[in-house]
Amino acid sequence: MTRSKGRRSGAGSGAGGGQAAGGRSISQRARMRQSPGCMAAFFAVFLVAGLGFLLVFLLPAIQAAKARSWPAVECEVLESSVAGHSGSDGTTYSIEVRYRYTWDGVEYVGDRYEFLGGSSSGRASKQEVVDGLPAGTTTTCWVDPREPSSAVMHRGLSWVYLFALLPLVFVAIGGGGMVWALTAGRTAARSGTVASARSSPAGAPAATAFREVDAWSTPLAAAGPVELEEKLSPVGKLVATTVIAVFWNGIVAVFVWQLWQGWRAGGGIDGCLAAFLVPFVLVGLLLLVGVPYQLLALANPRPRLTLSRAAVPLGGSAQLDWRFRGSAGRLGSLRIVLEGAEQARYRRGTTTHTDTEVFARIPVVDRGAGAPLATGGATIEVPEDTMHSFEGDNNKIVWTLKVHGSIAFWPDVSAEFPFVVTPGEGRGDGRG
Repeated sequence: MTRSKGRRSGAGSGAGGGQAAGGRSISQRARMRQSPGCMAAFFAVFLVAGLGFLLVFLLPAIQAAKARSWPAVECEVLESSVAGHSGSDGTTYSIEVRYRYTWDGVEYVGDRYEFLGGSSSGRASKQEVVDGLPAGTTTTCWVDPREPSSAVMHRGLSWVYLFALLPLVFVAIGGGGMVWALTAGRTAARSGTVASARSSPAGAPAATAFREVDAWSTPLAAAGPVELEEKLSPVGKLVATTVIAVFWNGIVAVFVWQLWQGWRAGGGIDGCLAAFLVPFVLVGLLLLVGVPYQLLALANPRPRLTLSRAAVPLGGSAQLDWRFRGSAGRLGSLRIVLEGAEQARYRRGTTTHTDTEVFARIPVVDRGAGAPLATGGATIEVPEDTMHSFEGDNNKIVWTLKVHGSIAFWPDVSAEFPFVVTPGEGRGDGRG
């Protein structure tokens, strides 16, 4: 049986002592409470703005995809020019073109060069297109057979569509923020974190800095061993990695396909677009590599941790027992570490940042080859001069049991389990 004591960094000393009594974060930042409704409304602005800008790119992209099945017709250019549009941010340019074509014996006049309208900076690229379309030139257009008056001269996608990734960031922030805001209250109650801790008198005992809510009084005080739940299962990791990889590469693949189509048609490769795509393609490849990695990890032995008590007070201890389900004989080494970290969210200008600082790292198990790894037990001892679990509006103290098992020539075992530390109530052996 291993008995381990805490190893704390400089931040750890700031987390202990008087901090526990007041129920405040070790960062000592003053925070203003905000209702979930207000926060959800704030993030809704990001979501609506992101969706609005996304539609600007999405609708033309859908039209371009539909146009891939439109029949080609011969059309004659009547006039073409580069139009300038002056504004407060300078001058932008667009391609103006008129052409005529015949469908089923009826003559039509079109003026759409591509589906993505509007104007942008960079006159030279537009002038190059116009120079290739002088009046009287015969070229190819594509006509909607269901509505012959609708035609387009260029049905492909340009690198400008990559700017659609920007509103996706707003959609992710807005949607994710709304989910977080609407569930923050329930999550805080379930995890036993209370906002009243910060309003308690500085000299009040640590235990009275918390309200008697179910999350503290019932589950955490339950007698007997408790099996810890993994933060994210291997299947969850695989699903998350796959969704992100498919989403990212699906967008990038559209533009790679356009490059390939241009090369196959003998028009060469757009060097500017190719260079712009390189970092996006590399990120996509890394994401794709992560999918088979997580798939192989499904065959790993899975750790199951049992704690002698649901929560451990500062200065207290608990018995940890573990066992692996699956082929534990493949493990070459095993490390279990109890880690305490502060997460502080703050605003810098109009941007919200989240900093995470580890203030305590407590070795629990460190076994190499030859030692029994499939099952075992150890005593976890939480230092008295550190910080208990806490969640406020902008600050959070999170304790996590991290399990790492090495497997030769295979993805390692990696799992995290939430661990609850309560304000100090004296030492105990954790056995009831």
